[in-house]
Amino acid sequence: MQVRDIWSLLEQFLSEGFSLECLSKVTNTSIDVINRCYNREKLSQNDIHALNAVLWFLTQLYCCNTENKSYLYDIVSVLCDYLEVSRIAVAKYLGISEDQLNCFLNEPEKYSNGYNISIKLLHLYITFFRDKKY
Repeated sequence: MQVRDIWSLLEQFLSEGFSLECLSKVTNTSIDVINRCYNREKLSQNDIHALNAVLWFLTQLYCCNTENKSYLYDIVSVLCDYLEVSRIAVAKYLGISEDQLNCFLNEPEKYSNGYNISIKLLHLYITFFRDKKY
């Protein structure tokens, strides 16, 4: 298991060409607070609380193993278990049967048209979790 702190995550984010302005927008966190954190300046309790969104976002971005065989299965589990979307609805959205969905999730890389189904599944997931203000 890899342990990361907010500073190493910020450093990686910036080294890959992303900006603190982008991070501020995506997390709805003041750029001033992010800058002060990055520079290891003194932070108030409210600042630290605000940085939870930054830490959560960066952890999702860099600590989620998208190459794990269960990644797509986990996405379907979140849709079904957390958002109470039925597996049948997910399968129908993807244009396959529930049995085909199970086969796809077991070996997506070997499934016929697996790339397109993966993209559509990711789009479904992103759409459900997309920030509603846009």
